[in-house]
Amino acid sequence: MTVSPIRADVGDDLILAERVVVGAMMSGDLETAVDLAATLTAEDFHRSAHGLAFRVSCDLRSDGLLTDPLPVWTEMLRRSEVETSSAAYGMQVVYLVECVEVAATVGNVGWYARQVADAADRRRTRETFLSALGYLDSPDADVAEVIGWTTTELSRTVARGLAGPAAVDDESFWFARPCLAHVREFARARMASPWAVLGVALVRVLSQVPPEYVLPATIGSHASLNLFLAVVAPSGGGKGAAMGAARDACDVGDVNVWPVGTGEGLVKTFVHYDKDAEDIVQDETSAVIEIHEVDQLGAVKGRTGATILSVLRSGWVGEEVGFNNADATRRLKVAPHAYRLGLVVGVQPGRADVLLNEAEAAGGTPQRFVWLPGTDPAMPDEMPAEPKPWEWDLPGWPDDVEFHPGRLRVLDVCAEAIVTIREAHRRRQRGTPRHSTGTPCCAG
Repeated sequence: MTVSPIRADVGDDLILAERVVVGAMMSGDLETAVDLAATLTAEDFHRSAHGLAFRVSCDLRSDGLLTDPLPVWTEMLRRSEVETSSAAYGMQVVYLVECVEVAATVGNVGWYARQVADAADRRRTRETFLSALGYLDSPDADVAEVIGWTTTELSRTVARGLAGPAAVDDESFWFARPCLAHVREFARARMASPWAVLGVALVRVLSQVPPEYVLPATIGSHASLNLFLAVVAPSGGGKGAAMGAARDACDVGDVNVWPVGTGEGLVKTFVHYDKDAEDIVQDETSAVIEIHEVDQLGAVKGRTGATILSVLRSGWVGEEVGFNNADATRRLKVAPHAYRLGLVVGVQPGRADVLLNEAEAAGGTPQRFVWLPGTDPAMPDEMPAEPKPWEWDLPGWPDDVEFHPGRLRVLDVCAEAIVTIREAHRRRQRGTPRHSTGTPCCAG
């Protein structure tokens, strides 16, 4: 068998593809930029200056800054001075402007990104074989070890080539982690929707996370890990089955589960007034509200003066919840991020108006829910054997997660999520549609 030599791609077509990608990262729309960030890294570019411009664009967007050619070039200049490299790594601002102009003339940026990624894969493959040959030149080389190393490196390249936004499907998701595969297998064994079981399991897992652990202040203030879930299915469609299966699928410890009540009752779940101490005492830091039928929530909401949905909206973001009252024993409140609140609601499509009516949509109620199907169109004819419950333990939190004002511990969030949130917020503030041309966001 004759094998053609592996060569490096350094032709004009590759350089053009890299220029298109760099230009699109500076000026393309949101979806294009996110797809590019999911497909490429700075190390994929043949010209290192292209890769640096790509990385700088990502970093600037992660910080919510402009990525026009001038600010990108200015940041490249700053970094080159810190690293004592040539000014802006040899990049000129006019060249970045030309990249933007070139990107505006093409119709499929993703195709050009794939050319850059494929060239990077070929380059890595070539480097792997050359390194392996170099190792084998040593008289002390362990042939089996070299073969093992080469196989591992090539496998990484192949896996990377198969990855990307278009390659993610149900199967790859469910087998990405052993715990996810377990959830789906357990759900199938109980004839429940895997997505719904996963959602309920996540609510229960998060109920065990102390409330002082929060997400970064990406917009406004810190965000809570409180999670609300709507399991959607017709009557008898599997909403209750999913809730029950999730309880059995994962052993997360004691979960403080309550039925739905009034807004004041929800506050009393966490605190009460101590007459002897003449002060508010917090009894609980975590609670999960389970509502098997959304009609139950509708009945409570329909009472005169009902506040349950407004309290839930505040609770989702971890804001202070409570009530002022002339009676001190009813003057209760829970401090921000001093409680963990989970909510699971079973929703029949014909009854969803409780959450989806115009008033609730305007108030932001449905936007606070993760909506998952309670049915499983891909349910197999034969059920798998039921696995043992997954034993989940609270992880040891990293020591470098520092306390912030209010004694909060802020967890890391990937750059892609941060820039996507910021871009969506920026579009809402500007009143621009989701797909209008504007600043892209990407992962660093």
